[in-house]
Amino acid sequence: MLQIFKLFGERKPKASEQKHASITSYPDRMNIDTYNKVNKRIWDWSFAANVTKLPIDVTNEDIGKTIRTHLALTRYNVKVEKRNTAAYRWYRYLTAHGFETMAQLHEEALRVAIYETDGNITLVPTYNNGGSGRNRGFYAREWDAFKCKLTDSDEKLGAKVRKALKRSSE
Repeated sequence: MLQIFKLFGERKPKASEQKHASITSYPDRMNIDTYNKVNKRIWDWSFAANVTKLPIDVTNEDIGKTIRTHLALTRYNVKVEKRNTAAYRWYRYLTAHGFETMAQLHEEALRVAIYETDGNITLVPTYNNGGSGRNRGFYAREWDAFKCKLTDSDEKLGAKVRKALKRSSE
């Protein structure tokens, strides 16, 4: 019985499966977090609450290393407890990032979604639509996305992330 549970339980992604993280830049810091796959369509960040806060003047090499660490933390088949309401998950996310409200989370924020698949890392700049209103949140600008190789140095990856963050502000 235990082996059946392990078969369907939480696991690391296979090499061909996508890994997901994001970086959010604020005037005073950068937050990098990990996303986990709940089912075939849904990515969730709240269960792990793996957030690394870096100073804004961090080196490109440190950005690259931290992003690779967060991509490696991605898990699949993460179980959602029924008692974890959306409000509770948002609360965990906000507190992990150091904020109390959605408005604070979005204020002057630039975000890049980061995906790793089949030896490539894709950086997708986002548009910040604010923390309130009908269209609130960060929206992917997939037409602005660009790729880099998994074999690129941490320094090069960090430089490309900074470039993607600049695209998020345009």
